[in-house]
Amino acid sequence: MSRVRSLAALSRTAAFRRKFDFALRTVAAWRAVVTRPAVACGGGKDSSALLLVTLAVDGGIPIYRADPPNPLPDRLAYVGLLARAVSSEWRAVPYPWDVESVLAGRTRYPAMLKVRTMEAQMREDGVDGLALGVRATESVGRRANYRVRGACYRRADGMRICTPLIHWTADEVVGFLLAKDQIPLNPVYTKLELAPPLEYLRDGTWYPRELSDGRGYRDWLGRHYPDVAPLYDAACRIHASARAHSSEAAI
Repeated sequence: MSRVRSLAALSRTAAFRRKFDFALRTVAAWRAVVTRPAVACGGGKDSSALLLVTLAVDGGIPIYRADPPNPLPDRLAYVGLLARAVSSEWRAVPYPWDVESVLAGRTRYPAMLKVRTMEAQMREDGVDGLALGVRATESVGRRANYRVRGACYRRADGMRICTPLIHWTADEVVGFLLAKDQIPLNPVYTKLELAPPLEYLRDGTWYPRELSDGRGYRDWLGRHYPDVAPLYDAACRIHASARAHSSEAAI
């Protein structure tokens, strides 16, 4: 925990204050052009920081939380704490899939199900603006999207997207949450023995987002969530097999 606590000092630097001011201005500009906004917050570090930033501009924005069928063991208790700490309107959106069938290899993992389910619910609710905890350091694609579209943009379907944390690093996000001390920190970020850099430490679910374990996620998972590690291993094997078959078909 001492490693995490040391990050709080980052929120006091002049460079971070400029990023924070940019985030507030970005949310204010987005809020001025949407009528039914929403914040996506699943309880991870980025979406939790996003929550504090957006509610600082407008405390009445509804919060949408996607609930997976394969959570890490401490997620349910944590999101309960978070909902009690932030007394805004929460909309829980489950995205169920048959975990057992996928791990047995009988059905494919439903990629993008979370996004599709969330967006379907928002369309039903008439949401026209969505704030996301997207950061440029997460991927080349997100950096490229920011260069082309900026921190706020309108999608082809009319949804206005706001990404106020686009310039933040993972360390700055956690440091900001600790310094503000307004909401409980996800327990994932207090379990740092054998952890990869915060940029690659996942929260919420254990299903692999990619095959490579070069960031050390498997070692961390085995240390802190040993009951989940075998499920992760099985998912990685299935994922690797599917990719290998896809490559062979392309030859």
